[in-house]
Amino acid sequence: MMGIDWQDFAVGEHRVICPQCGDGKRIKNAGLKVDNDGAVIHCFKCSYVESFRHKSRTIRRAPSIKPPRPPDQPKFTTLSDWGRALWLSTQELSGVALAYLEYRHCVIPPLYGALRWHPQLRHPSGYVGAGLVAGVVTT
Repeated sequence: MMGIDWQDFAVGEHRVICPQCGDGKRIKNAGLKVDNDGAVIHCFKCSYVESFRHKSRTIRRAPSIKPPRPPDQPKFTTLSDWGRALWLSTQELSGVALAYLEYRHCVIPPLYGALRWHPQLRHPSGYVGAGLVAGVVTT
């Protein structure tokens, strides 16, 4: 195998330096499996694969898989009418909301920060009760 003589290894699984992307030093980023019929090497970094079976040799490199790119989303620069109405109906942290955060051992944010509370928020399940509301700004 391109610089690796698999016959020097005992039957079993071994970690070796990849003949394709290895730097020839100590990083053993490839797996070598040797059995009575031959050997297979697979690099976990570059996906290089080479095998020897019954006096035949196969070399292949798996194509790199690129993650799908998410579609471009429109960027919002202002709150929707619903979001603005919700934010305007919230209150500064006090009472139940402050007690909840203290009970959960949370760091209490600044009084005039972006975390507020609303006494009557509707959950998608239909439950109505107190809830925290955070104003999130992205750049």
